Amino acid sequence: MAAATTIALVGAGVAVAAGGAQAVSGAVRAKRAKRDLENYKRQEVTDLANNLRVSTLGAEMQQEGLAQSESTAVDALQATGARGVIGGISGVQKNRAQAEQRIAAGTDQQMANLEMTKYQEKIRGFNVTESRQNQDIAGMANEMQAGRAAVQQGLGTIAGGVTSAATAYSAGVDPKTGKPF
Repeated sequence: MAAATTIALVGAGVAVAAGGAQAVSGAVRAKRAKRDLENYKRQEVTDLANNLRVSTLGAEMQQEGLAQSESTAVDALQATGARGVIGGISGVQKNRAQAEQRIAAGTDQQMANLEMTKYQEKIRGFNVTESRQNQDIAGMANEMQAGRAAVQQGLGTIAGGVTSAATAYSAGVDPKTGKPF
């Protein structure tokens, strides 16, 4: 019976050692994850639309075309004489004003589209970065929790080994005399 008790005690000792190793490993794992979480550096959001600009080339070309058209119209009016110039110049000026309003409205629409694009890019960048950071943080928190769970499991294994050793020891001793069987 003494050999069986010795084997049971050795087995319990191995269980206690394994539980201790598991608890230490879990504690190291949890500590490392906690340190990583505390030292986590937030990512910078890159604004890809920041350097976008409204092209004024189209507006400039329209202005040049308008100037040529106006010059041609004034030349034609001058060919008709003073009455033609006096009577027709207001129409030419009105046409120029309307054309300039259309050009300005087109440029304004481009500006509005550009601002919307920049705004959408900022939102997209923020959402992507926030999602990545949340995943990183959740991973570190899960690792820390897994380390803590390993500590608890290791402590449970130690307790089981101690209980097993106590049971084996008490089974190999006569309760009346206290001597091994």
